[in-house]
Amino acid sequence: MKNWETLEADENLILSKHYTPGRAGHTIKGVALHHNAGNLNARQIYNVWQTRQASAHYQVDANGHISQHVWDTDTAWALGNWNANLDYISIEHADISTSPWAVSDATLDNGAHLTAAICKHYKLGRPTWNVNVFPHSRFSQTQCPASLAGSQNAAYMARAQQWYDHMTGGSAAPSTNTTTNTNDGGLPMASCMIRNDDTGLIYYWSPESGLTGLTHPDQAKLLELAGVKTVHGNNGCPWWGRAQEITTMVQAHTLAYETAQTAALQAIAKNAGADAEAITAAVKTSVNAALANLSITLTNQAKTTETTESKEEK
Repeated sequence: MKNWETLEADENLILSKHYTPGRAGHTIKGVALHHNAGNLNARQIYNVWQTRQASAHYQVDANGHISQHVWDTDTAWALGNWNANLDYISIEHADISTSPWAVSDATLDNGAHLTAAICKHYKLGRPTWNVNVFPHSRFSQTQCPASLAGSQNAAYMARAQQWYDHMTGGSAAPSTNTTTNTNDGGLPMASCMIRNDDTGLIYYWSPESGLTGLTHPDQAKLLELAGVKTVHGNNGCPWWGRAQEITTMVQAHTLAYETAQTAALQAIAKNAGADAEAITAAVKTSVNAALANLSITLTNQAKTTETTESKEEK
């Protein structure tokens, strides 16, 4: 969002049809929440609404990018109920998983922030569920907004209230989710999920083990609940390829150290009875020799990995 106070979105892609100018004398009473039932960006949702008799005022994508598609002063065709359309501002949210549906942390945080900003701007009061913030399902027969009215509702509304309190001067800005995964020793781990937004494929990655393709949405959900972050990429920005390069380097260094340690142990065995300094020198010589001869050749595995996974998925 360029300006939360004035409700200036990151991007304006205003529809040329499938909305109604003005609000027929109605005043804005609240915010209505929706989900994409898919993972769409600003341009994609714009194209959908240009060809389908539906629309919403705002879209929050998986990276938290906010776009406006119908001006607040106009009526979006969003709720399947004309009076509700006249009374509410509708916000769409991109999903990052299905079965169950879920939105990303960035979508949740910026969607909640936008909800708070709207409530402040139009003097609607503190965001409160079923008071001035409603699910699409309140007005018509639908499961929309899925997780935002279910498993992620409490988090969404808590964040909306935190942002509202901050914007009205009542508290500090809420902190973003900076949970760090740790192993049993408390050391930071660099594992993450990497999602190809073009294909929907999700990998679990760690520097030591590399990429593992996830085969069921529940696997991604479980990792998310455990605090594992998701990195979004696409065919033009294949982060899974860079991740695999890191794994290649880590594994090569690990192998070099293992080789060096083996050589050092052999040196110790051959020099039984040697003094400590001689043994230390032998270990250092072996390790340095192994690392000096280490050569890592990186190949573009991203395309191969993605193609293989895609074929298996199909």
